[in-house]
Amino acid sequence: MRDLQEDSFAEETYFDLSISHIFRQRDIIFSPAKHSRYTGSVVLPSRCHAKKASGHFLMTGNIVLGKAHLSCAPRYTHARQLAKELTEKGLNECDLSSLINWRHGME
Repeated sequence: MRDLQEDSFAEETYFDLSISHIFRQRDIIFSPAKHSRYTGSVVLPSRCHAKKASGHFLMTGNIVLGKAHLSCAPRYTHARQLAKELTEKGLNECDLSSLINWRHGME
């Protein structure tokens, strides 16, 4: 997370991100940057209480009026564990193997 700006009127937080891995993106939100990274900007609801932090997060969302709107983003390790548990129980409707198996220095 390179920068953030709070908009209390719109109840949104705008993040400028530098990311290491893209599992999938339908619209081009993150563009290639230096050192095998991607950069882009996203919007989160203020209710997520997001703060500038380092680490790995799983970000999912939608494009609304040309802006990437995210849901609250869990830490990657938590999202990975939840996906693994749901897959083992047969409760996932989609293939999350790339999420479960990706280990970019996680353990």
